[in-house]
Amino acid sequence: MLDPLDVQRDSITDRVFDEIRQAIVDRRLQPGQRLSEAKLASMLGVSKTPVRETLIRLEHVGLVEPGPGSGLQVVQPSVKVVQDAYEVRRGLESLAAGLAAERASDDVCSKIRKAADEGLACTIASDESGRRGADRILHTLIATGSGNAKLAADIENYYVLTWALRQRDVPEMSESARCGEQHQRVAAAISDGDAPAAQEAMAEHLDTLRERVLAMLETAQPEEIFS
Repeated sequence: MLDPLDVQRDSITDRVFDEIRQAIVDRRLQPGQRLSEAKLASMLGVSKTPVRETLIRLEHVGLVEPGPGSGLQVVQPSVKVVQDAYEVRRGLESLAAGLAAERASDDVCSKIRKAADEGLACTIASDESGRRGADRILHTLIATGSGNAKLAADIENYYVLTWALRQRDVPEMSESARCGEQHQRVAAAISDGDAPAAQEAMAEHLDTLRERVLAMLETAQPEEIFS
């Protein structure tokens, strides 16, 4: 189910986190599956300590949850979980966009505009890998450009949660040019130093994304989602 890791290259805990998160996205770890520290550690060829740290982090992110009795399980597909996650992300990232408009340096603003342009170009060219990379860069730059490290950390968690749930539960959903154009409006407002416009544009973008994900989720595997 999981392959042993080469733990010499990077932080062991970060590698374990990435592998278990991806296993949840790929459904190698199934929704509702109970998670055993010992079993996961054995499969990955690591000690239980980085697995335990990873499960704590994944519970904080929202990809694992308490199961019946004791222990943790993989989060189940749920319209409510996705709705809640995008609502929180909307609030956090709208705030960050407004702060970035007030605080981000010219260099950061330039990088945000570049990421927005590259993301739209990749969407038009059907380059999904390039689009995902540009999306990640843009949202990370806006979060860090807010100048609020706590806010940026919370945004990271909700970005990971919404991305993973989207990839797992509605993998057939493609990106739209509309979202790329909304990224450009966010980037332009931040560069112009227009905090209200940046907040409004980011809120509109995440509302659009949430509505598209929910529309597809509500038609996919209803026996899982509503059980």
